[in-house]
Amino acid sequence: MRGGVLRSTKGSFFRGLVASAALVLGACADDAPPAPEETPEEGTLYLVHSAVETNGNRVNYFSLVESLAEARTLDYARSLEVPGRPRLYAARGVGFFAIGAGESPTITRYEVRDGALVPGASLSFQNLGVRAMGARAVLFVSDTKAYYLERAS
Repeated sequence: MRGGVLRSTKGSFFRGLVASAALVLGACADDAPPAPEETPEEGTLYLVHSAVETNGNRVNYFSLVESLAEARTLDYARSLEVPGRPRLYAARGVGFFAIGAGESPTITRYEVRDGALVPGASLSFQNLGVRAMGARAVLFVSDTKAYYLERAS
């Protein structure tokens, strides 16, 4: 957008429309997470993201913790390690989350099972011309469907 005018070409509109195709990731959890003002139920886990950058290389860790109430040391051996600049896509109550890969235009679904992060289906947008995953680019519309909006085209 320049000067308040949205500029779009037929090709970029088509790529954006195609890239906005449904990202269907079925949900398996029956219980919605607690509302912020509620006390978390026993067994509630939180996903914490941390990153380490050295010599221009970045490694990200997604770790499960039982509480956010106090500082703790994360066990990176039990964390999901993702290089580059990944994107976390999540919504309250859908029973899963997705991570946009840091080095390719791919989204992978993850669930929490027995206290561990378990990868599910992946969807690549490379054949649609997407070069990198965008921040806040996934819109969850139900517990079984989400859309990806490619804004760079």
